[in-house]
Amino acid sequence: MKTTKTTVHFRIDGRAICYKHYSAHEFVSFGDYTGSVGNVQCFASLTVKAPSGRERTTTTDYVGKPVSVCLKRPGQPDAWFGLASRDDVIQANADRALAGAE
Repeated sequence: MKTTKTTVHFRIDGRAICYKHYSAHEFVSFGDYTGSVGNVQCFASLTVKAPSGRERTTTTDYVGKPVSVCLKRPGQPDAWFGLASRDDVIQANADRALAGAE
């Protein structure tokens, strides 16, 4: 049976990472919007549903730093978002502006 559920996948520094309780689980929702870095929208938290039906929410506190989040749905292009605090977004945008000025 093919799945039509949207699943969550994580990357840090371009490398795929696996978080036991979150990776490849069904996407439920994002938390508060924290801003954009370039054209990527960032959120403070992410909620997934485990195969058991239990919902789990994660933040950058669990991961330890901002991460890229890829939402995958069969037959659709991947959608990319960020899991980052407001401070992380501000810092990333400042770093991008500084890099562009050099």
